[in-house]
Amino acid sequence: MNTSKQKSEFHRYKVRNSMRKYFLAIFSIITILMIGLYYYPNPFKNHVDNMFSPIRSLIDNVYARSLEPSHEELIEYTLILINQDRVKKGLSNLTLDTNLIAQEYADYILDNNVFEHNPNLPKSMAENIAKMYSSGWFRAYAKKDIEELHYSMMYNDAELNRGYRDNILNPSFTRVSIGIAYDVNSLYLIQDFS
Repeated sequence: MNTSKQKSEFHRYKVRNSMRKYFLAIFSIITILMIGLYYYPNPFKNHVDNMFSPIRSLIDNVYARSLEPSHEELIEYTLILINQDRVKKGLSNLTLDTNLIAQEYADYILDNNVFEHNPNLPKSMAENIAKMYSSGWFRAYAKKDIEELHYSMMYNDAELNRGYRDNILNPSFTRVSIGIAYDVNSLYLIQDFS
């Protein structure tokens, strides 16, 4: 009796084990075929590329977002850049203004594809506005791009005499409202001082 029970358990074990082997073999063959279709140049390659393009774009998007700093991090980074330049000149640090005027205007100019100073800015405030265009992806490199825009405002302002450097280094300002808006092609940075 024990031997027949042992034989049936052994038989079930063999069947399960062989099914696993067949499944693994079939999975391996399908994987090899898919990889071969993907990499081997043939007339069906475009169809295979089209089949894999949603997966590839999803992976690219997830990878880029894993590098992407949050909006709050970009605002804080911009404030750090402003305050570094102020401290170098012996000025006090600015605090981040809770007024969302700069962010609302940055979103507006991105949505409406305009580039001009905010006509509704209160007279007591001064505004720096900068843009950057690209056919690439800003999110993964946003800190570097923000740094370039700020550098342009601070150190290339003498050529155009826009007053941006003067705004950053104005000792009477104590606060700054910062707005950052971007998509795949455009990045806007707004600094409203008060």
